Amino acid sequence: MERKLTVDHAHGIHVRPSVAIAEISASFVSEVRLEVAEHSADARNVMEILALEVTHSTVVTVIAEGEDAEQVLDALQELFAQNFGL
Repeated sequence: MERKLTVDHAHGIHVRPSVAIAEISASFVSEVRLEVAEHSADARNVMEILALEVTHSTVVTVIAEGEDAEQVLDALQELFAQNFGL
């Protein structure tokens, strides 16, 4: 399953949003990846997420595979919608 999510936070995905993404992803069984252009990152790995260098207005494809894929996508969609709680 996958969803395309837009980063609305003015500073993009920096350390705190990366940690939030990783924590949510790690709380589910499904494997989760983030894709931006031709680059991808394990959504449980803060350093890989930061390496994507995601800026404001970037569309991120979130891919989840596993028994709770829809739930993890819902949780990450909510996190993005809340500007990562910042």
